[in-house]
Amino acid sequence: MGYIKRLLLVTALAVSTGFTQMAPDPLSHVAYGASVSENTATLLKTLECPKCNLFGANLQNANLSMADLKGANLNSANLSNADLSGANLQGADLREANLGQAVLYAANLALANLGNADLSNANLHHADLREANVQFTNFAGAVGLSKEENEDLKKRGAKVD
Repeated sequence: MGYIKRLLLVTALAVSTGFTQMAPDPLSHVAYGASVSENTATLLKTLECPKCNLFGANLQNANLSMADLKGANLNSANLSNADLSGANLQGADLREANLGQAVLYAANLALANLGNADLSNANLHHADLREANVQFTNFAGAVGLSKEENEDLKKRGAKVD
């Protein structure tokens, strides 16, 4: 059966039975609904886990260079000392995450929620922080930010040296 037919069948079944809240988004990542530990294993193996749940995951010292984490839930995750060079974290939820000493060289953090996150001593050379929520985010000791970027972060509520 073709993909479109399966999509229509799943949607029709979900609507007809009233289980629209429980029906997974057929366009979401394969890790949808998987446990955090399963999603962590998938990420470490494939470097892909967009829109997946990694709430509180321990990814300390992980090599996630070029990983696709667009829209992922990394709330309260431990990413300290992780290599996220070139990673796509656009729109990711990184509230209260520990990114201390992480390498975020050329990482895409546009539209990410970094509220109350710790990015102390992180490498942010060429990182994209456009429209990211940085309210109460700790950038103390972070490297790679220009004077103008530091001033912009301060205006947006971040803690900067």
